[in-house]
Amino acid sequence: MTGDGPELASPTETAPLRSGSSPRRRSWLLGVAALLVLAVVSWPLFLRPERFEHAEGAGPLSSQTSSGSTSMYAPGKKPWTGTFGSYLLCSTTGEAITVEGIRIRTPVEPINVEQKLRKVSQKARSADPALTYLGGSLGAAPDLPDGRLPGSYQPFEPGVRIEQNCSDLDRSSAGFTELLFVLRVGDAGGLIDRVWVDYQVGGEEYTLRIEWQMIACGESIPQVDGREVCDGTAE
Repeated sequence: MTGDGPELASPTETAPLRSGSSPRRRSWLLGVAALLVLAVVSWPLFLRPERFEHAEGAGPLSSQTSSGSTSMYAPGKKPWTGTFGSYLLCSTTGEAITVEGIRIRTPVEPINVEQKLRKVSQKARSADPALTYLGGSLGAAPDLPDGRLPGSYQPFEPGVRIEQNCSDLDRSSAGFTELLFVLRVGDAGGLIDRVWVDYQVGGEEYTLRIEWQMIACGESIPQVDGREVCDGTAE
């Protein structure tokens, strides 16, 4: 076509084709690929079972306690130390249990808390039927005001194995493993109102929740379940 006007493209002409995908499409594909890789890498984490927390009597580990409290009056001299026990660790299923850790909640925080394991053998109990567990006492076990508390002692450390079947404890001559809490407190006193024992058995993770409260009396101890628990002295 000739003339003074602009030259028009022929109807048969087309724009050249570009090879490959557009930048926007490539970015989208890379994003999808990254998500797929992340899903493949992390799927075992989503499928991993959570630690099962349970109360006394509802899981493999037992402390042979229910809910309640033990309070200990303060002596005249401070700071002072008290030992709380009666937590007999055993397996309700007979399977060996590995204790991984112990956590506590302290609304009134002691100066220090030490966790110990006291072991009394079947031989020792057979020789002395009066040998039993400790409810609570002034002093730091095994050295108590009334003398040394029999048994072998070790500080609690993660990895302790509990192999005793709870049914064995029905026999008066059975040995036992007792978890002790040694509290050092000042004028304020000390209160542990919850204990969690993390453990593993058969490849599964559990937590035993102990709801028995340990009270070392002092100025900051509140009423417990609506009642006064520190209205006296140890002297």
